[in-house]
Amino acid sequence: MDFNNDGLKDLVAGDTEGNIWFFKNIGTAKEPKLAAGVKMEAGGKVIKGVGIKVEKGADGNYRAVPNKKEVIGTYSKLHVTDWDGDGLLDVLVGQDSPGGQSNILFYRNVGTAKEPKLAEPAMLDILKQRMSRPSPYVVDWDGDGKQDVLLGTDANEVMFLKNNGTNEKPEFAAAEKIELPGFDPKCYRCRIAVVDWNNDGKLDLLVGTFFSEGQNKMGGNVWLFLRK
Repeated sequence: MDFNNDGLKDLVAGDTEGNIWFFKNIGTAKEPKLAAGVKMEAGGKVIKGVGIKVEKGADGNYRAVPNKKEVIGTYSKLHVTDWDGDGLLDVLVGQDSPGGQSNILFYRNVGTAKEPKLAEPAMLDILKQRMSRPSPYVVDWDGDGKQDVLLGTDANEVMFLKNNGTNEKPEFAAAEKIELPGFDPKCYRCRIAVVDWNNDGKLDLLVGTFFSEGQNKMGGNVWLFLRK
């Protein structure tokens, strides 16, 4: 996306350690060229994830140590979108939180269109059930004029969170699984994008996945699901 409003498409990406990277396009629209990645900041500090710590309980089982102090976790999966409707591009990040839960952080753009600046993250209370490493994508999926949220997960599924509120005050229903006909059940780690792939006026779904059948057979695919 054009993150700094200079007419060129840049790249914003998360990583396993919870960092968020900005790769500025220093080329042209027809021949993009990315500069070296820069770790993005929020609230004046470099975004840095905190991993989950586990401890062994009296029952012999290991569980995550509660962590209410830290907010930014690991395995960052993001979508750049104008979440709060102020005309500026914000960043939503799905992650594993330091306390062992999965959640979505909202980084509000408090800068300008040409000089984006992210505030400290706020946790979005939109997940009604536990979900493995959610990968958010904001889109009006059901065509009612309100922004919904789709979520890729680390499981073999993509979820739909319907907005029953308004764009100004969204209220999301519990996640519903989207039917993906023919989807290989061995695929997982779903990452998604929504686009009208065949120019028929309907939103289609692209799903990138990972698969593994032992150490000698593993890899990834991109699946295309056309909207009926």
